[in-house]
Amino acid sequence: MAGALRRLASLLALRCAVAVDVWIDTDNSAGVGGGVRDVDDAWALLHLLNAKDVHVVAVSTVFGNADVDAVTKATRALLKAAGHTGVPCFRGAAHAGDRNTTASRRLRAHLDSKTSMTLVSLGALTNVAGALDTRPDLQEYAVDELIAVAGRRPGAALTVGDSETGLADLNFEKDWEAFADVLRGFTYLVLAPFELSRQVAFARDDALAVGETRNWLAAVTAPWLDFWSSEFGVDYFHPFDLLASARLLHRNLLECDEKAHAWIVRGKSEAITETIASVVEGDASAHGVGVASKMYLHVGDLKGAPVAATAKRKRHLVYCHTARPGLKAALLEDLKTDSGLRRTWITDNLRPGAPREL
Repeated sequence: MAGALRRLASLLALRCAVAVDVWIDTDNSAGVGGGVRDVDDAWALLHLLNAKDVHVVAVSTVFGNADVDAVTKATRALLKAAGHTGVPCFRGAAHAGDRNTTASRRLRAHLDSKTSMTLVSLGALTNVAGALDTRPDLQEYAVDELIAVAGRRPGAALTVGDSETGLADLNFEKDWEAFADVLRGFTYLVLAPFELSRQVAFARDDALAVGETRNWLAAVTAPWLDFWSSEFGVDYFHPFDLLASARLLHRNLLECDEKAHAWIVRGKSEAITETIASVVEGDASAHGVGVASKMYLHVGDLKGAPVAATAKRKRHLVYCHTARPGLKAALLEDLKTDSGLRRTWITDNLRPGAPREL
């Protein structure tokens, strides 16, 4: 009951233009070298950092799109360049199971202060699971909702365009055991899956339009668009993590199943693009590369869930599945708000030999 009242209060706060406290957990790799790098974390970070109705209390980092040191460095540089130096950035998990970190301890301490907030997870749930390991009670009175970018319906392939190979459910697969622990708990969990993000496509013109005020964002997005063109034969990309921030800022433009069920199960490996799997941090076998099976996070009717499912969830689970008309335009308009970002911060803060602590 208390959790439901807090969630109602948070929703009313957004509608009344009162800032809602948000903690962002990210594997942001925008601007990191060494191969193809996902940029949607940066889009989501900037979306939330510059939202008038959101107060970002802290950002924590986790391995995923790059190793955690590179993620931390890139995220601190982004915060500095965007004028948000007052937002602390805590280094988190370096691999699956790495739960006792600065990020997990700081998150636990903040939750224990009895200040309710929303958790927005843009990567693996390792830090979140670590924060709740010894204090599962914090979920009940301190977390309004946890928004995670993961999940799919049984049998759904995460494919792009007409490509036969798809993408991995990366955030889940990086540390499926962390997701299992959260799924077994009672945090109000919201899933923003690939099914939702594939309905929003950003092309080069969209990136350039945003780039009129955020030149850096357009610059780091260009190589990502080139990759999608060469790998999938399309002239756009889906901004996966941006749909997590959309749940917070534009939930009226999302259709969600508010009484969804979910479970985790092992299944046959699917064909995915190995280009990304080869540059992200961790063992590619977690995504089914070179092995016969991998773990899946499925959403649907629990009656169809296999008996051998590792974890099941049938309450306090929301699955957002449809983008309503106007969502893309609303997101782009939000991101056009000037943040002061300029292209020079890439060379200034991410060049080889640049100071690690930013």
